Amino acid sequence: MVIVECMKHQFNHGLDNNLFFYRDKGQHEVDLVIDDGLQTLKAFEVKLSPTIHPDFYKNLHYFRTLFEHKTKLSMVINTGRDDTPDPITGHINYRNIDKFLSELTAGQN
Repeated sequence: MVIVECMKHQFNHGLDNNLFFYRDKGQHEVDLVIDDGLQTLKAFEVKLSPTIHPDFYKNLHYFRTLFEHKTKLSMVINTGRDDTPDPITGHINYRNIDKFLSELTAGQN
């Protein structure tokens, strides 16, 4: 559902299809990676949990170590009530994803 909302946002705002996922041979996986075309990446893990667990960030931290100079944002998207906008250990409620994407992609068209 979250990935589809991101795809709809990109399409409806005339933005490039720049949504990817990451998985390597070591089974490290990131659910959503947005490449803004300006040599920066934004990585997201999608979790169906209202509470945040430190393990949710494990693959995001791994991704950041691989692409440390390119990754500008890594967050968890979950079903919790609160948003924490920290660019490294933040999380956002999936219900706020459209507003968040609008802010994230402002000026990209």
